[in-house]
Amino acid sequence: MKKAMAICVMSALAFGIQSANAAELVLTLLMEDSASPMDISENPTAVKVNGTLASAAGKFGKAVEFDGDNSNVIEVEHADKLAGLEAFTITAWFKCEGVGELEGMSIISKRVAHQNGDAFNIFLWAGGKIHARVNGKGQLISSTVVENGTWYHLAHVFEANGGDSAVRLFLNGQQEGAGAHGDAMTNPDPSPVWIGELDANRGFAWKGSIDEVSIWNGALTQDEIANVADNGLNQFTSVDPQGRLALSWGRLKSTR
Repeated sequence: MKKAMAICVMSALAFGIQSANAAELVLTLLMEDSASPMDISENPTAVKVNGTLASAAGKFGKAVEFDGDNSNVIEVEHADKLAGLEAFTITAWFKCEGVGELEGMSIISKRVAHQNGDAFNIFLWAGGKIHARVNGKGQLISSTVVENGTWYHLAHVFEANGGDSAVRLFLNGQQEGAGAHGDAMTNPDPSPVWIGELDANRGFAWKGSIDEVSIWNGALTQDEIANVADNGLNQFTSVDPQGRLALSWGRLKSTR
């Protein structure tokens, strides 16, 4: 009995169980399977591919390759854990192939349509810069001009009580924008999360690869974001790509 308890404790430590207020993954897409991507966070939500997507080499294993056609995107079904968040951190690795060819390309978005269910949107706009919004406002714009064929790590943070830095945008671990935001939480509308498009009809389809997409229900620090970028999402999950179950769901240690 004591041996079993010791094993449980060691396993829990290995997966980083932390205090109740530590940020937890509410969406985890490793993007290893372009035909059947899965959310491997706790209480996973349904994920489906609309159209056809391809696999490509990713930052960790494989990535999903998008062709710039908005009939070929990933749709994540709404879940309560993804809406009404008082704080979040969205992270992803991305590589563009359509800069200079397409006016706008979306990495991730939660909405039905423009000003309809908007919770968050992260997209590349004219000039090759990343734009990020929460509830359709508080827009941040990267200082970095994105180039084709290069991998970038993105993190977008929202923290309702964050004052003048309630929203923050990071590229490759460096903060590129921050600002105030007046809302107490993200829009609770039951809209889907789109990967590779803004919504079902907008025409902001991604051209390039996307890997390691996550949403956390807390505001990660710059060091925590660097940990996610450098070491990948597998370190925080209790289910690996082959589906083996561990003893706890991943949490990220708070360094605040």
